[in-house]
Amino acid sequence: MGQNNKPHFQFGGFDTGVEAALNVTFYKRIYIEYSNKAVYALYRNLRIYEGKASQNLTCYEMIMSLGVRF
Repeated sequence: MGQNNKPHFQFGGFDTGVEAALNVTFYKRIYIEYSNKAVYALYRNLRIYEGKASQNLTCYEMIMSLGVRF
């Protein structure tokens, strides 16, 4: 809202996540990999300009990779 926060370290909560992947290799060098990641973050009582804030964050990611091993 146009007001600067005072820069300082705050411990506001935690993050937790899980990941799973499937990797298939062809011809001993070429691979394809599919993975899923999910993260949840919970932050409470964060000090901001003239008050406090709370925040919940979630993230879900799907990744497909194709590569060559040297």
